[in-house]
Amino acid sequence: MLAPIALFAYRRPQHLARVLAALRANPEAPGTVLYVFCDAPKDTAAAEAVGEVRRLIREIDGFAAVHPVFRESNFGLARNITEGVSDVLGRHEALIVVEDDVVVGPFFLRFMNDALSFYRDEPRVGSVSGYCYPVSRPLPETYFIRGADCWGWATWRDRWRHYNPDGPALLAELQSRGLTTAFDFDGAMAFTQMLQDQIAGKNDSWAVRWHASCFLRDLLILYPAQPLAKNIGFDGSGTHSTSSIDLFEVGLSPTAVQVDGIAVEENAAVREGIKQFFLNSEQPRGCSSGEVFPVNERKSLSRRAVRYGIYRLRRAYEYGNAYARHAILTRRLNQRRRLPGGEWHPLFKVPLVDLGEVEDAHFRGVVTPAPEIGVRREGVDAQFLGDAESYYTKYQNFVYWRALIEQMVARTGLGEPSTIVEFGCGFGNSTLPLLDLFPNAKVVATDISPNLLAILNRLLVSRKLQDRCIAVAMDAHKDFIATNSADLVIGSAILHHLADPSIFIQRAFEILRPGGAAAFFEPFEGGYSVLRLICEDIWREAERRHESGGGLKFVRQISRSLEPQIFRQAVPGWKNINDKWVFPRHTLDKLATSVGAELTVYPVHDNVGQFRRAFAYMLGAYSRFKPEDIPAWAWETFDRYDTKTFSPEMLVDLAMEGCIIFRKRT
Repeated sequence: MLAPIALFAYRRPQHLARVLAALRANPEAPGTVLYVFCDAPKDTAAAEAVGEVRRLIREIDGFAAVHPVFRESNFGLARNITEGVSDVLGRHEALIVVEDDVVVGPFFLRFMNDALSFYRDEPRVGSVSGYCYPVSRPLPETYFIRGADCWGWATWRDRWRHYNPDGPALLAELQSRGLTTAFDFDGAMAFTQMLQDQIAGKNDSWAVRWHASCFLRDLLILYPAQPLAKNIGFDGSGTHSTSSIDLFEVGLSPTAVQVDGIAVEENAAVREGIKQFFLNSEQPRGCSSGEVFPVNERKSLSRRAVRYGIYRLRRAYEYGNAYARHAILTRRLNQRRRLPGGEWHPLFKVPLVDLGEVEDAHFRGVVTPAPEIGVRREGVDAQFLGDAESYYTKYQNFVYWRALIEQMVARTGLGEPSTIVEFGCGFGNSTLPLLDLFPNAKVVATDISPNLLAILNRLLVSRKLQDRCIAVAMDAHKDFIATNSADLVIGSAILHHLADPSIFIQRAFEILRPGGAAAFFEPFEGGYSVLRLICEDIWREAERRHESGGGLKFVRQISRSLEPQIFRQAVPGWKNINDKWVFPRHTLDKLATSVGAELTVYPVHDNVGQFRRAFAYMLGAYSRFKPEDIPAWAWETFDRYDTKTFSPEMLVDLAMEGCIIFRKRT
């Protein structure tokens, strides 16, 4: 059964006519029920245009049924939409929402209905979008982003129940959970300010509250790679928009977008692309904060931005990115002017400042080098920022990391270190075992994510370890730590996130005292290349057998996901992805030679059944599929590579993960 459409209109008959024509061009329109909600005029000036809209609504044809709803009093945008959505979902289990300034392509209804059907029983998928941002990087056929959107979207009755109209409650929860930075796309878009403006009565945005409601419940929205809907309201005709712009202009897809089973998780690479789109956009986008500024007043906007905050364009999402950037920079400059001197730490070349005092109270106890205040954090995605608590819950394993560190210490023959510097410590998976194994050592635990460090600081306080360990938010590439200051430098899965590990290795070696060691736990190319070949073999066999279940598509997905880490520079956008490397031995030898280090490399896992074990872990951690979703013949392929393709000695050389130790000569 096709989902009904809820269409919302007010006083723009020409726009509505275009929207209706576009909807009728979808082959599914004759089988689709259409509800049209038209608000009443706010004043006499709007009465004539609203009358024209209502006459147009009475003449609608081309749908299975049309149910007009003419409001008898002016509801306003938010109330008209939210009550209309609730009304339709009281009668149907799902719906598609379109406003009178959203034109759709001929494959819009097909995609929305396919997605509503496919993800109907997947509770973490909160909604579906027809629009997608015009980011510069290549996109997968479909992808998920945390939160919600409002330009041609769809949802289900049980997901809409998560909508919370209480702006103050939403803001309080975002702040108490330390999620405002992630909610704002890591500072690229000021959604928190928009929510504050809604609370203050400066806007009436239902969309920011829907976005916040979904974001706080960790709900995802499915986007298409190609736009199936676009906004035509940037012509000054809208309730809040003011000027014509083409920043969000997209061409509607001439082909259908397929809905297939993908991992139900936020696509970190695409999220980063959207963030960069917001940050890099230079064209002014107007404003929408209860006050309208025409184009010829743009020069005065910088002064107004300081006074009012961040202005946006869309009547639902106030997309004012150029001025958002101005406001963010202004705020950062003001922070620098108010910046306290900070405190000097013996291991640091610059003073350290408490982030709780200059950025977010949630980060209190986490410090950062003074030059880092206000600097945008590069190379860190949502799972390490706004999703830090979920990441901690999913990946916390102190016992496992303690065993790895004990093994590393035995290999190095390192005595008990007095000073340890840890890079990429995250929430402390290896930090806490280090403090336990070396009770007399002091640890400097660094990470680029203050959200993860806030969790670490919480754990340190609960264990009364804060006097032995300091949590520092900093970029691992930067030269803030004193030379010859540490006996052990350690990184738990950090090198493969760096575009140029050689810069970091040089920095780590400068920090080490003579005789010290730098140890890193990283993925190796040998094992992962074999895993990719296995997945390719399975996919080819599946095509030969004409099998294409979701589990098999996940096999193909794993193969493709490994290509950037293996081929690196040959893959466009390689430096923008989260996991950049699986290391070949040749690269490790070059790194050791560059700093004059003694190199030790060894696998950290038993190589018996390693390929089957690695894929089974990925299946459980990164997909919604179960082992039984993978055919028996496919599992047998993993077993063949594990037991009948390589000698036991060769399997050691084809380790998937290992420890890399660079020893500094005395």
